[in-house]
Amino acid sequence: MSITVQNTNWITRSWRWSAPLIAIALLVLVSVELQAQSLEENMQKQDSVAMVAPAAVNINSASAEQLALALSGIGSAKAAEIVAYRAEHGAFSSVEELLNIKGIGRKTLERNRYRLVVE
Repeated sequence: MSITVQNTNWITRSWRWSAPLIAIALLVLVSVELQAQSLEENMQKQDSVAMVAPAAVNINSASAEQLALALSGIGSAKAAEIVAYRAEHGAFSSVEELLNIKGIGRKTLERNRYRLVVE
């Protein structure tokens, strides 16, 4: 009977140390799996955003309708002002020249910079 008690004590002592280690190992594995899934989802989102990202618009030749559709924060009225400014002052020499149009600020320009070209 004393052999059984000694074996039981050894098992109990081992379990006290191994149970937390097993729990930690499981948590690490679950965390790694969740991070891998999150990374994969982010890559899929980036791929889908790249597929639907609008093509660059040439501010020297685009119509008001094209500008309104392509630019964030620019509606049809502001797009018409861009076209009117272009007609009055000639072709834009740089994207920054859009800042001369009332109602187009630095934030709007920066938000749309990757969509704009001057040709």
